[in-house]
Amino acid sequence: MVAAWEMQIERKHRPRGMRSDAVNTSFVLVAKKGERCKEVVEWNSLEFQLEKLLAIEHERLSSHDWSAEDVGRSLFGIAVCRCAQLSSVCEGGMQLSTLNVLRRVAERVQAFVPEFHIEER
Repeated sequence: MVAAWEMQIERKHRPRGMRSDAVNTSFVLVAKKGERCKEVVEWNSLEFQLEKLLAIEHERLSSHDWSAEDVGRSLFGIAVCRCAQLSSVCEGGMQLSTLNVLRRVAERVQAFVPEFHIEER
């Protein structure tokens, strides 16, 4: 994964959007076949990187006329893209599960957008 950015696809308040339970935000994900080794990173280091990235992106996205939920979804997608560029995330020498990392990323996003939440199914 080399990039991700948000795009609005349907407005919830439009009649068609209301009937289809539309979401305002989708993601463009860009990936390319890579030859290089992916890095292993400690959670504390990744958390610091994500805090800086999310602060910048939150400011940018908040300048749009988007709902808080859509801003939160976009921030989550951007953060997940960053995590996908890594081989693994560790804490205290132990590899964290993907689910654990995603939960922690969601918590970081919630610090910026309290209305954001993810559902686990």
